Amino acid sequence: MAGGVDVMDKAHSSYLSQCARMQHTLGDYLRPDRCALVMWDMQKGLAGKAPAVDSIRSNAQRLIAAAETLRQPGQALVAMSHAHMAGGAVSEESERNIVIGNAEALPASLFPEAVAYVALGHLHKPQQVASQARIRYSGSPLPLSFAEVNYPHQVLLVNFEGEQLARIESLPVPRAVEMIRIGRAPLAEVITQLEALPTIGLFSENLPWLEVRVLLDEPLPDLRQRIETAITGKACRLVRIASEYAGRRGETDSEVLVGLDQINPQELFARAWEEQFGNPPDEQALDDFATLLQQVEFASDEVGQ
Repeated sequence: MAGGVDVMDKAHSSYLSQCARMQHTLGDYLRPDRCALVMWDMQKGLAGKAPAVDSIRSNAQRLIAAAETLRQPGQALVAMSHAHMAGGAVSEESERNIVIGNAEALPASLFPEAVAYVALGHLHKPQQVASQARIRYSGSPLPLSFAEVNYPHQVLLVNFEGEQLARIESLPVPRAVEMIRIGRAPLAEVITQLEALPTIGLFSENLPWLEVRVLLDEPLPDLRQRIETAITGKACRLVRIASEYAGRRGETDSEVLVGLDQINPQELFARAWEEQFGNPPDEQALDDFATLLQQVEFASDEVGQ
């Protein structure tokens, strides 16, 4: 739930219109005679902008108050929101940060005890927020990247007794296609694991998807050929090869952030090369880059004339 202050004077009418639109969509899942619904998007806000946390808190209080005036005795107040909450576990590859002001995560205190249940979206891993059973990400119902290969995909059946949360039941979602993730490991170890995969049986439909992650000392031109040879006749479908290089700086290393206007193209290229391969570029690579840069700049000058 978010929104620019300039539109929040219309919080009550906005809440009404949203609920009217959602009542038809959620009619088969959420009983309006038992639940009052309040929902918002903390990412974009009602004005299409991401406000500061203090603004979000104020707006949340207004919309929840509007919902309180509309719900009938015995109705549970349910909130739905697209948000990145503090303490939430993020998958490696699937989610992007929702930057709100100078913070990327929001506190559970945004949802007062009057809200019986908070159904959250954005993070793909099923989890509670701040150890509160009433505030949850149900998680994605299917894996959206290999980083989620071990996630317990589910939908949640939430039951209320009057205005109170009664119980939550997890309904597992079966995976139509299995996923195999091998590595991150040196090439020799990866090849050994690939050769140990089971062979194709009588049926070749719905074979598992395979991701291979290899640690290399330097670029290897025939990497794909070696991997494809190792899985010949194996019961899998190769969908991704990810290479990482020894000596590459880890994401947790502290580095000073520098604006692009403070660094020249040659230095930016050298940093990118070292980030990718773990070593600074040699003279040939620098010369090749200089030639390409000159060609691009010359072409840009011709277009501008």
